[in-house]
Amino acid sequence: MTFRKFEKTYRILVDQINIKGKHYLSDADTKKLLDGNVTLLEKADGAGVAVIRNKDDFELQKRGSLIGTNEHHQYNHFKAWSQTNYDKLMQIPKGTILYAEWTAVKHTIFYDLLPDYFLPFALYDRKIDKYLHWYDVEELCDKIGLCTVPLIQMNARVNKDELFDLVPDPSCYGHKIAEGLIVWNYNNNMRGKVVLKKFQDSMDTEGHWATKKIVKNIVGGICHCKDKE
Repeated sequence: MTFRKFEKTYRILVDQINIKGKHYLSDADTKKLLDGNVTLLEKADGAGVAVIRNKDDFELQKRGSLIGTNEHHQYNHFKAWSQTNYDKLMQIPKGTILYAEWTAVKHTIFYDLLPDYFLPFALYDRKIDKYLHWYDVEELCDKIGLCTVPLIQMNARVNKDELFDLVPDPSCYGHKIAEGLIVWNYNNNMRGKVVLKKFQDSMDTEGHWATKKIVKNIVGGICHCKDKE
């Protein structure tokens, strides 16, 4: 099956955060994104990966390509995990792509309450060229035994001024404040994100995580946070 990259998620410009050089949604797109019911997810600090479900098997991908033989340690770990969880992944519907954060290695946030390293956040249906609703993501993951990124609110009405204060503190899967949040509007087929400035500052001062000594996150938490409303 043809590789399909998860598109870039643009930031939502909120009063508390304005980082130069980043891509932000326009005011018009932000208004459209927040028009109606939205679903808010905690932004997990990991590597973007996916399981591509083909007719007879599945393939693994990272952000920019399929995962090959000579990869960074974290992707080799992902390949091994996929074989251990082969039966689960084969239950993903054919013709779909399950996108997830792979959180085995610490990037900026150290997680010690993870339910698993593979945390799905989106399910894409190639047949209709559309991301399915969070209901579908949760239903699939509950059925086959996978754990998702934390849910903050579902089918909620929020305004832009509320978003900063809705970032989980602490993260559902650790003891520090979350990296940010993702806003999905499934009716308008749109999404945006809020990322706290401290995480960009950390990268600027300490360097990219891949240049530092590998620190493994820890599995040992609940499956996922339920809707708090």
